[in-house]
This record gives sequence, C-alpha cells and structure tokens, in this order.
Amino acid sequence: MTVPFFLRPSTRLREIDLTQYFRSPATSIGCVVGEFERGPLAPTYIPGVVADFTRKYGAVANPRISYAHDTCQAFLTESSNLLVKRVVNGALHAGVHIFLNTTTAPGALEFVPFAQGQEAGFSAGVPTPTIIQLSADLITGNQFAASVTDGVTVTAISPVTYATSHDATMANIASAIQTVLNGFATGGYVSVLPAVGGNRRRIAVYAPAGQTLELTSLGVTSGVTQPTVTQDTPNGKWLASVMAENPGVWGNDIGVKITGRNQGQRQRIRLLFNAKLITGNSFNATINDVAIAAPVAFATDSDTTMAAIATALTAHSAISSAVVETVAAGRENDRSILIISEDAGPDKLIVNSAAVTGGVSQAAITQYKVLDGRASDGTFMLEVFNRANTVQPDERYMVSLSNNLDARGSQTRADAVINTSSTPSDNIRVVLNPRLSTDSGFAATALAAISAPSLSVPTTIRWLTGGDNGLSVLSSHMRQAIQSLDDRVHYPFNILMNAGYDAIEVKQELVALARKRVDCFAVLDMPADRQGTAAARDYRLYDLNIDDCYGAIYTPDLLIADIATGERRYIPPSGYVGATYAHNDRVASIAHAPAGLNRGILKHVINLRINYKPGDEELLHPEGVNCIVDRPGVGPVIMGQETLQYKLSLMRSVHARRLVSNLEVGLVDGLDYTLFDPHTEFTRNQAVQRGNNFLKPFQRSQALYDFRIQCDADNNPPEIIDQDVLSYRVFLKVARAIKGIMLDVILTRTGASFEELETDMSII
Repeated sequence: MTVPFFLRPSTRLREIDLTQYFRSPATSIGCVVGEFERGPLAPTYIPGVVADFTRKYGAVANPRISYAHDTCQAFLTESSNLLVKRVVNGALHAGVHIFLNTTTAPGALEFVPFAQGQEAGFSAGVPTPTIIQLSADLITGNQFAASVTDGVTVTAISPVTYATSHDATMANIASAIQTVLNGFATGGYVSVLPAVGGNRRRIAVYAPAGQTLELTSLGVTSGVTQPTVTQDTPNGKWLASVMAENPGVWGNDIGVKITGRNQGQRQRIRLLFNAKLITGNSFNATINDVAIAAPVAFATDSDTTMAAIATALTAHSAISSAVVETVAAGRENDRSILIISEDAGPDKLIVNSAAVTGGVSQAAITQYKVLDGRASDGTFMLEVFNRANTVQPDERYMVSLSNNLDARGSQTRADAVINTSSTPSDNIRVVLNPRLSTDSGFAATALAAISAPSLSVPTTIRWLTGGDNGLSVLSSHMRQAIQSLDDRVHYPFNILMNAGYDAIEVKQELVALARKRVDCFAVLDMPADRQGTAAARDYRLYDLNIDDCYGAIYTPDLLIADIATGERRYIPPSGYVGATYAHNDRVASIAHAPAGLNRGILKHVINLRINYKPGDEELLHPEGVNCIVDRPGVGPVIMGQETLQYKLSLMRSVHARRLVSNLEVGLVDGLDYTLFDPHTEFTRNQAVQRGNNFLKPFQRSQALYDFRIQCDADNNPPEIIDQDVLSYRVFLKVARAIKGIMLDVILTRTGASFEELETDMSII
C-alpha cells in the first residue's frame, strides 16, 4: 500500500472502486446498406418507429431501385434500433438561392433556383452565381459582348448578335459564356433564369469549383436601342441558400415561403385636445426636434382643421401616419389624433412640443404614450411545403439571418435552427452568407432589409430545383459504403442484412465486415433466379465462394403486402429473417437458435416464392443453405441455422457464432480497463473475477454448459510479463442447439419389465 506524505496532521480520503463489471453488448441492432429514393447519406439510426423511418426515407418503397426500403420496414416490425446507410452515385441536392435584389426591384427578396443540383451537402457550402441583368429585351441588331478573367488571364466572349428572338439570343449568350468558362476549368455552368414579370432577362453564371472569376466589359451595342447590362456579384446580394436535406429528385417537390416577418413595433402617441378649435387658432408642433412644415391655421370648422393637422403631421419624416380619431354622429367633436412612428423601435417618436395658439381661446393638448416601440429582431417564418399539399406547410420555423436569441435564450439563426438543432428539418438545410457573421455592416443591411415594411417578398411557394437521383449504384459503391461501417464503437449493430443485393462481391463484403468487426452477423439472400433446389445448391457450392462462420444465407423470397400501398410483391428474406433474430433475442436470448416453431416463424409474410419439400431441404441444409418452409396452420418458418462455414464445427451454428461474438466483444471491452494497470497477482485476480461475474449469468441461463478463465502465473510466466503482456484465456463449453430428434418407439410384451428394457436399450 502506498502511503501519501503528510505535511500536517490530517485525514486523507481515498475511494477505490472495485465494482467494475463487464457489459454484454446490446443485441438486436440491425443495419441496412442500400439505395433509397431519399434519405440522409450519413449513417443514421432509426429508433424503432416506422414513422420515423418513412419520414426520412420516404413512405413508399420502390423495388425498381432496391429492396433496401422493404428490408428496413421488415426489420422494424420486431426491433427498436436500425442503422441505415444510404448509397448514391452522383445524386444531386435540389436548392434555391435567396438574393436581396436592388437592381430590378429595389428592396425585393428574389429566389434564384439552382441551375444545376449540388452533389455535396450543405456543410460544403454552395457556389453562388453572378447574375447578369438586362434592363430590357434584346432587339434586332443588338450585339452582346463581355470578357471573363481570373485576375491573370482575360478571355473575351465571342460577340453574340441578336437572332430570331430575345429568348433565343439569351440562350446564345449563355452558351458563349459557358464556352469561355470551360477554358478556365471544368464544373462551371451558365443558365438563363426563369422569367420575372414576363421577361427572361437574367443569366446566372457559376464559376468552376475553386475558381474566382470576374465578368468585365459587359455591354450591348448596335441596334436602334440597347438595354443596359448590370451584374450582381454573389457576396454583394446573396443572403442564403436553401437546399434539400439530402440528394434526389424528391427535393424538386420541396418548396419554401417566407412569411411572418417581425417588423418590430412602431411607437404610438395620442394627442388629446381638451376643446374644439375655433377661428384664429393655429397649431404647431416640434417632433424629434424638427418642426412640422408650417403651422396649421383654423379652416371652416374644428373637424376640418383637425384633419388638416393630421395631414401636416403625416408629412413629417418621423411619422408614418397620423389619423383623427373621429366621433360618429356629431360635428366639431373630434378631439384626438393618433400618431404612429415611421420607424420601429423605442424612442423613435418624441413630441417635443404641440400647442394651439391664437384666437380668443386655445385648446390645451395632452400627449399619451399608447404603445412603446420595439425594434425588429430580424426573425421571420420559413415555411416548408410539399407539392402534395400546398395549403398546409410540412414544417414551419421562426428563424433569423444573424445571431439572435429568443426569449428562452435559444439561437434563432436559420442554419442553427434548421440544420443542427435537436429537431432539425427532415426536408431542407440552410447555408447563410458568411458575411452575415463576419461583416457587421452587411449583417446590419440584411437585418434592416428583411424587417423593412417596404420589402417585397414573394407570396407564392418557391420550389427547389436541380435534384437528381444520379446514376445506378455499382457494386463498388456498395462495397465502399459497407467498408465505411467498420468502426463498431461509432456504429454499433450486430445484424447486417443483405437487402437483396445479388452481386457476389457485395455479399462477400458483408461477411468480411462482420468478421472484421466480430460483433455482428451477416444475413444473406439467395438470388431470386437461383432459388430452385439444384440452382441454390450450385450457387452455394460453386458461385458464392464464402467459407466463413460470420454469415448465413436464406431462401426463398417472401410474398408480402406493402404496408403503404397494399401492393403484393416478392421481396428478399433478409429483412424478415433479421426481424426473427431480434424476436429471438427478445423472447429468449442471443444464445438461442433463431429458427424453428418457437422462435423462427416469419410474421406478416403471405407466401413463399418456392415451397421446399423435405427432399429439397436434405439437399440444401448440409451445404449451409437455410430454407424457409411453409408449415400448414403456422406459415413460413425458418428451418435452419447453418452458417457459411464449410468445416463441421460448433461455428457451423448461427446461435453459437452470435453468442461467442457477443461474449468476445464483452470481454474485450471490459478488459480494456485493465490496460496499464500493474502486472501483479492482484490485477490478474481482479480480471478473472470480473470475467467470472460476466460469464456466470450465461451459464445459469443455459447458454454455456461450463467455462473457465485462466489468468495466473502458469500462463503469465516472467517472459510474458517482461513483454508487458497479460495472457487471459477463456475456455467455453457452448450449449448446443438440437438439430435433429431421434425418436425410438419400443414395442414390448405385456409382461415385460420397463426397467430391464431401459437397461438393455442403453447399449443399443
């Protein structure tokens, strides 16, 4: 025992925790790698609720793309955890840019759709276009010219002369600019933007990735008249971009609309006159230290003069409106005027003085603050729609363009709320102009614009464009996606489902991943065209080329009714087999065989593509092909639990492989805490004790017949200790699963003794 050095008489407290135990890894976490019409590209956990899955990956399966959707839904019928990895090949995000347009319509928000979808997600940022704007349509004789430079090389665009029509000429201009962009680098593109007010007068120019290009010497010459050519640079007017949360054509059915802009609160002041105005009276006022344009003299009657006073006040720069609060059914009895400030915010309206002079008598004026002003916080409502319902938004978020905290202290900045909050959008992501965070002047301008009452905001839904499903996924993409899940700490799962992918290299990759991780097991599907008995046997023996206990193959396909459409179709079995694994683990344990009439019945399955007979099973079972058979009155049942290991050993059984993997991972994770401890007898004894505590429950539950742990001086001699290594051996006697029952029916004579017969039969 190490005794601390005491500098003074005192009591030192030390707490020593010797209660560590080894934890068994969580069971029944599935994993599906495959193609989906929509869904996140990053590995995503679904917490066992089908609605959560369909909200992210779509409500309807599309078997023309893959069976991954069906496989996920099948597994979720029995499990509360599923990891989904979507695989794509060049799929593009749909999107739309939001600009503050001060060229064609001062103070207007303009939505510029993506001319081409983006392959990278929101975290990569977005390329924003330079907008070329013509003030009028091109006419006969007009000629467009410009140059493009990267700061070193200047390349002139071939002059484009008016041809046929304005729209045709605009298309020719876009083509000419595209040709020049291609000379600098690949990836740049040019697009004529949709019409605004009936005219297609704008062209969006996207520079190639990594390039900073500038358009110079823009102009139109020749012809009777020439439109003016201007350009908006990306950073100068770009506020934000909205893109689909993940790539695919589905994003083109998502739209956004800005409503409910917080314009702040304007100050309201009431001027109350205690008497009517009379001949000779004159009204004057000073507001915000500036007098009204001219005193207002009495005219005709008091009510008429009050109206004239309101008009004079409205003309003041600090006042938005001044209204006489009229009294119905009476003459010359209006006594008050309500003044509303021009700008929102506190102290925007200060009435320094307001008085009536002249005449025989003068009404006294009292001012009352009706409503305090409040500055806009820059928030607005961003509504997200789907084409299926353009009346009611799917999502609605109160957001802002810059850093802003709501009354609860939560951030309202659009990208924080929509992208990374605890409840992010299922449909969109937002990319803000970085200048909103780095340039206070630009941020102030944007805030003022978004909250200004005069800002013109589109009242219709603006649809995202450019979404594309890309090309068909190749086996190479599938293999890369499977390999990306090799970290069992970051991506815990233990049931890896094939989802119907027939490429042999994909099946081999699934089993290889299971072996590399140790903690999971691959459930493979027999190809649909190889499910006949002879074909299935040949496929297993001569095509599959897998001799490994970390996977098993099942056949045939299952007939199901689509939960969303009611359509009946055949799907590969791995999803429902994986669900049976999860059911087995829940009602029994991972040490039990997921097969047979107790734990191997497939739920929600209508029929089988092929009905195997006993003779078929006798050909397939010895070769490691697990048959699903239709039992009358019961339905489809898994009648096999053979792994793909060809050697006959304990690891030929699925339950044994899964149990041993579970124990191995639990022991490895638990022993990690022994690393760097002193290599002493005490440490070894502690490690053995923790291992015993971990394995005894498995023995009591009949998963193990017996076990023994050796970690003593016999297997840790000095030469092992001197290598800084601890030798820890675990001997296991795994409980076997009954795969056959030998039933003997013995017929005896009437007077025979059963005891004698039992003794005699024991030697047979």
